[in-house]
Amino acid sequence: MRVRFFDSETGLYYKSEVYAIVNTGIFERLLLLVPAETGDYLKLFDSVKQSGEGSYEPVTERIFQFVPEDWAAYDSGKTHETLPEYSGLLGQDILFYRYYGFPWLWKESSTLARLLKGEKIPLPGSVFEGRLYSDVDQPGWNFIETQKDADSFLEKTRGFHDSTIHSVLYESGNYVDEENVMHFPELRRVTMTIHSQWCPPVEMVFDGASALNLRPPGENYLGDIFGCSLFVEDCTVFFSDCELEKPDNAYQGTWITAYSLKWRFL
Repeated sequence: MRVRFFDSETGLYYKSEVYAIVNTGIFERLLLLVPAETGDYLKLFDSVKQSGEGSYEPVTERIFQFVPEDWAAYDSGKTHETLPEYSGLLGQDILFYRYYGFPWLWKESSTLARLLKGEKIPLPGSVFEGRLYSDVDQPGWNFIETQKDADSFLEKTRGFHDSTIHSVLYESGNYVDEENVMHFPELRRVTMTIHSQWCPPVEMVFDGASALNLRPPGENYLGDIFGCSLFVEDCTVFFSDCELEKPDNAYQGTWITAYSLKWRFL
């Protein structure tokens, strides 16, 4: 699982894999890695913050929803009771009733207890070194993580001059199972294929999509693209089918915002 999160200490947005989930609901906390350029440490971050009396807003936005197959779950069964294996390691003011993550971290009780108390664990020399994973390790795909990546992509595709949108697919991930129960995995993925006269067909996958403004060409208009825009800011990508000076949610053409973008030539 990969998320975009805001670190109030630095005032910056980052992306990280999730290495464990503690508790549920408004008390849910995610174990994330603050990258080397500003920290290179692991810390538990709240998934939401209180924005008013009785109201909360997200601090993390999920990009990839899938978790490693070898994750294990431990639950005390009651939201006010700490898991018995940790009851002697934590103060009564620390909620710890559910753990979902790597089994080896569960067994590293001293490290997990430090994290639950709010400590940062530097990555070098820790139990995490050499054990972390990344969902962006996907052979054949190129990820847009910085503006430099975006500029390189536009150079390879000639800025999508003389191109056209071939197809657009939105996947919510939600479904109704055979017992008529509705599920909400919240995939939020947009897959767009663009054909060009200047490069091979391009498949673009926007994960963690937050907005899709699709404007097909009107009657007596061609669906050709003369240029496009691709911006990366605050770990968010903005793509439009026209050259803009900056991200513009009021633009009347097709545009997408998402927390992750990968692409490949077909």
